[in-house]
Amino acid sequence: MSEGQTSWGWIGTVLAACITVLGSIVVAVINHQPAPAPIDPTHGPARPPAPAAAPSLTGRWGGSGVQMMPDGSQRAYNMVMDLVQERTTLTGVSRQDLLGTDYFAVVSLNGQVGKDGAVHLQDLVIQQSYPVQGQGGVVWWYAKTCSLELSADGNTLEGTWQAPGASGGTMRLQRR
Repeated sequence: MSEGQTSWGWIGTVLAACITVLGSIVVAVINHQPAPAPIDPTHGPARPPAPAAAPSLTGRWGGSGVQMMPDGSQRAYNMVMDLVQERTTLTGVSRQDLLGTDYFAVVSLNGQVGKDGAVHLQDLVIQQSYPVQGQGGVVWWYAKTCSLELSADGNTLEGTWQAPGASGGTMRLQRR
């Protein structure tokens, strides 16, 4: 062997020794890394985020309703409703005005928001106006039970109502 080959051999031996030492260091580092923290059993693995809570119904709502009459005609009315929601309980007051007349009713409201998001309201007339004698027509303000759905954007309540002695109807309210 020539002198150049010997020096390369010597360099190769040193490089091999260095690689062996570095490999040992890497294995030692890998083996001595701290173990990952155990999963906390009270929290478990990561979960998808919970769905957003439905918006509160507290506030002023306005819109209209329709009563289906036995003869197939309809009576329309406007309404403004002030609601207060505490957890799943609803309370409030509403004024309803029969369109084209001076007839109105003020009603108290009580209800619930169901787990499915459905809104159930019952009203009770606390003040009302009556038709003037001789002007024709009879206006009855029924104590209604309403089944309403809240829109996906949380700004519309819409559904049906029923009352003993009445043929029922519909209502649609917008958040104001």
